Amino acid sequence: MDFSTIGIKNENIFLFSLRRHKKSFAMPMNYFSRLEHLDYLIRTKATGDPKALAKKLNISRRTVHDYIKILKSLGAPINYCRNRGTYYYNETGRFSFKFIKQNDEVSINS
Repeated sequence: MDFSTIGIKNENIFLFSLRRHKKSFAMPMNYFSRLEHLDYLIRTKATGDPKALAKKLNISRRTVHDYIKILKSLGAPINYCRNRGTYYYNETGRFSFKFIKQNDEVSINS
């Protein structure tokens, strides 16, 4: 997915445009914290099925699927295990949706 920021509608909502689908949508400010929580649940294999995950994140099942698509578009190797009833990563890794100062990045990569 190709995102472009349109601007801030108010202090609680970002407006984004999906170039590929030619539509705009509003994004809550807690969007990234939800993605981080989703990442944690996937890493710990504790998501449950999409309905349970939607309840854990306080979002709709459709939004769960949208968030999974977004993480996949960012390179996450996400699969779903029907036997365990959870999403999981095929590889070890994690997301970090925080700003990292250049000095911090140098020390991390050293």
